[in-house]
Amino acid sequence: MNRKGQQDFDNADIESFGENKYNEKPLSNIKLANDNTKQNTPVNKSGKVHNRNSLLDGNNDLPGLAIKGQKASSSTNTIVNPVKLTFEDVRFEVTIKLSKNEAREKGTNFIKQEIIKGVSGYAMPGETLYIMGSSGAGKTSLLNILSDRASNKAGTKLSGKLMINDKNPLTQDVFGSIAGYVMQDDILFSYYSPRQALRFAARLKLNNVPEEEQNSKVESLLQELGLRQCADTPIGDQQRKTLSGGERKRVAIGVELITDPSMILLDEPTSGLDSFKALQIVRLLNRQARKGKTVISTIHQPGSDSFALFDRLIYMCDGHIVYQGKASDVASYFKQINIPCPKFANPADFIMRITTVNYPKQPNDEKKVAYLKSQYDLKLQKQIKEESYQGSYKEIDFAERKLSQASAMIQFKELLKRSGSQQLQDPQAFTIKIVYSIFIGLLSLALFWDLSGNNFVTQFGLAGYLFFGCISTLFTHMQGNLLAFQIERPIFLREKANKMYGVLPYYLAKSIIEIPVLVIQPMVWTIVVYFGVGLSITASQFFYYYLILFLLSLSSSSFGMFVSSLFNQQETALAIAPVILMPMIMFSGFFSNASTFQSWISWIQYISPIRYALEAFVWNEFGERKYASNEVDLVKFLGYKIGLATCLWIIAALAIFFRVLTGICLKILAGKFQ
Repeated sequence: MNRKGQQDFDNADIESFGENKYNEKPLSNIKLANDNTKQNTPVNKSGKVHNRNSLLDGNNDLPGLAIKGQKASSSTNTIVNPVKLTFEDVRFEVTIKLSKNEAREKGTNFIKQEIIKGVSGYAMPGETLYIMGSSGAGKTSLLNILSDRASNKAGTKLSGKLMINDKNPLTQDVFGSIAGYVMQDDILFSYYSPRQALRFAARLKLNNVPEEEQNSKVESLLQELGLRQCADTPIGDQQRKTLSGGERKRVAIGVELITDPSMILLDEPTSGLDSFKALQIVRLLNRQARKGKTVISTIHQPGSDSFALFDRLIYMCDGHIVYQGKASDVASYFKQINIPCPKFANPADFIMRITTVNYPKQPNDEKKVAYLKSQYDLKLQKQIKEESYQGSYKEIDFAERKLSQASAMIQFKELLKRSGSQQLQDPQAFTIKIVYSIFIGLLSLALFWDLSGNNFVTQFGLAGYLFFGCISTLFTHMQGNLLAFQIERPIFLREKANKMYGVLPYYLAKSIIEIPVLVIQPMVWTIVVYFGVGLSITASQFFYYYLILFLLSLSSSSFGMFVSSLFNQQETALAIAPVILMPMIMFSGFFSNASTFQSWISWIQYISPIRYALEAFVWNEFGERKYASNEVDLVKFLGYKIGLATCLWIIAALAIFFRVLTGICLKILAGKFQ
């Protein structure tokens, strides 16, 4: 491949590229995006979509679609609410904390960095618009801004004008009523099949549509997405790979298409796919555009076959737009500005190399960016601004378009059904807890066998068993929730951001689905060990022993979910959990008499479930014992004064407190997620 253009651009005097040394025709003679020809205006003012079948040939890769050489099955469609999106002078600035060395050099700990630098453009209904650029160019940031998902954290600043159909400012509510957003990562519930995933989305997003019609829509969408052959196969995850990457991506797109949005935005939908599967996704997006939808997607490095199907293209470089127009005209444009693409090269690959900027930027990078930006401003900016005002679309009634979100009861029902499906398909966590209880219980019997009597050593050994039981229960239920929620956390955040359900229905479903294991595991432990370690055998003491263990299990589970909700990474949550737990164990009153704790630090015992559980166990077993004058009353020896009933109420209150605290954390977390 001839690399002369690339080498010249990287190494020569940047100003020389301003000369028209190739004696090309003026740029005005090159047809650029939206030249208002019939072919490239698929949606007219009335919303009627013109036939464009040329790019839909060759769809034999998806079942039920047109095969090569045949006319595509898509015919003229009418879109009720075509959406034109325009953006003008958009800027996005973030505050970056410098390292210690950089802070010393610059004399400040923070610097402002502009990610998006005053860009303008548009996306029309009936067309695909792809945003390209090298890493750090700002394409994902621009897409997040266009979907009103840009970070709103302290230190960020967003300015500019974003409009829908030249009449309505873009807001989250407006975007949610007309558009769908597909994230780069396929964050899907792994235990559901594609059919179940789409039905779940339909139940929660199409509450105003009868269930039979929802099911019919799901079947039609499965056919359109080419997912019929795997409709009932579990989606899977990194450990259980049951669907291919392309199939998973189509499911993710289908979840957003279930509401038939007028606009759909996608963040690198072909990432991680081979060229054939990437081409499938591009063809799928073309078909959605031909229905009159506005399709906007970032893409990193498309193959030549995929690139040939693009309608419009935005190339970004260092936060600037350096090309905007028809994808088919990009090579002509860069040739016009004296950066010719080699004859047999893929324009996407060539221009990606041309526009790549290394960070931190060197002088040549600065010259490159300045040259590309100046050429764009000179040759295209005015034309793009004029084109953005073309096409008059009716104002959308967003109140009418607003999706009918399911009631809290339906949300709870669907979430409970989904959690139950996970428990049935993967009972491993439940099984491990039961097997663990039996195994450790049998070991406990061998270690603490028949510790009856008032001898101090025997009493203290039995108290040691009660303390060990508290620790075992705490770790069993806390660790389980710590891991389980971390795995499900990204799914919750994505679905909550898409307004599929509220925090309360989700949290209630998660809590209720835990009840069987919280009831059964303490009972198994109690049955295995109670009658062998020397505990008093009365109906009331047996009942209270089980009740204490159940409340501790509930409190431990609540505490695990609370800790998990505080951290983004599973590794961090696992590392921090012992740091929080160890003080609670130390202040349980077993290692040191509770009455001897220093006042300035004794407050730790009051938030420790183990402290109250152990005291409740001790009161239940030793509180009513009769002692001779030379025998030690273990309750007094350990300094326990609260009493059994009060301890039970406190453990229950701690369980509720941690649950409520977790709910608040989830609410805050969901509000911050972008």
